[in-house]
Amino acid sequence: MKKSGSIHEALQVFAASVMAKMTQLTAGEPEDQIRAPFENFMADASKVLGASIVCTGETHLPDRLGCPDYAIHADKLLAG
Repeated sequence: MKKSGSIHEALQVFAASVMAKMTQLTAGEPEDQIRAPFENFMADASKVLGASIVCTGETHLPDRLGCPDYAIHADKLLAG
């Protein structure tokens, strides 16, 4: 993948996207409002880092309680 932009620029876009969602007349669930901006940020970070980053939402962990919001895969390896 070709590197482009910077993490700082990606964070600025993320912050602007979150601000736009959180300052509307109607209010949704706060956590849900950051899902799209977060996934877009991770896609932008992927380009900057030259890696393939994929976010898999609401990932179940076998034999554990809870359900993390995301599993993060970097170049097809579980990274977070």
